[in-house]
Amino acid sequence: AFTAASVLSQSSNITFTDGDGLIGLRGAWSTNASTTTYTVPTNTKPNDLMIAVIQNNGAGPTWPTGWTQINTGRSPDFTVFIYTAYKIAGDSEPVSYTISSGGANQIGAITSYYNVDTTSPIMTNSSATTGGSSTTITYPSITTTAADAAHIAIGVGKANLPSDPSTYTVDNTFQNATYSALANIARKTISTASTVSGITSTLSPSQQWASLSIALRKLT
Repeated sequence: AFTAASVLSQSSNITFTDGDGLIGLRGAWSTNASTTTYTVPTNTKPNDLMIAVIQNNGAGPTWPTGWTQINTGRSPDFTVFIYTAYKIAGDSEPVSYTISSGGANQIGAITSYYNVDTTSPIMTNSSATTGGSSTTITYPSITTTAADAAHIAIGVGKANLPSDPSTYTVDNTFQNATYSALANIARKTISTASTVSGITSTLSPSQQWASLSIALRKLT
């Protein structure tokens, strides 16, 4: 799992291999330096699902051709914004994508997953923001409609890295070095169709935050 120490480097690129038929992490790339160049994780294979997460303090990105926006979130003081999009990997992916936005201090990550349905990969999604400062991030509830969906929980703290949600695996993490906003991208398999709610992370000290929930549909 990633820890707070993981965000100290300027960028990282890790890979994983196929698992047991469930949705799993193929690879993860992230950067802490402001950039519009986002690297496709090493070893991403055709039909993998790539999720891009962009964090800045302003307007949303222009997604490259082939990418579809999922959802957006922000802190209530309008200083921390997160934007997400997905793409099914083709037979030949470029080394990187250019993702530009009107927001300052743009950073982010691309995370690749295997065993995700290629026709309708996003089962559902939801976003949440606080009404003020808090020491707890609450991820929005979602309702899965099929077995073995993967809940992707994305949390951003304005000043500190959120803790790992209990029983979740952190797949990627990054920090905006300019103004200290930090993000976790965590995952858990939801074995039966159900409503997932009450998932939280902690923050210290109290601060504003934003969060997103995305449910991925397993390939059948």
